[in-house]
Amino acid sequence: MTRSKTFPIFLGSSRTIRWFVYNDDKVTIEANSTAARIIDKDTYDILNTLSPVRENVGIYSAVIDTTSLGLTVGTYIIEFACLVAGQNKATRDYIKVKYML
Repeated sequence: MTRSKTFPIFLGSSRTIRWFVYNDDKVTIEANSTAARIIDKDTYDILNTLSPVRENVGIYSAVIDTTSLGLTVGTYIIEFACLVAGQNKATRDYIKVKYML
């Protein structure tokens, strides 16, 4: 898994976020039971649960649409979790929804 990143998204638009699952040799590997959750940064309430799409071996993506998910201006946590080689793995990134000027 990789380090956390912040993804800016303008209110009323969408963005595709990709996650890469690596082994110790930095080679992408297959993951099972993938899930992504959008969490409120302030209250840690789970706002939405997404099903990431497998693009290739070890590459998963989800489309974040601020309108359909009901996201307003602010910062949210997006957590990607999966099962790799019998171990649970998770990474948290941030979504920053901004006004479009």
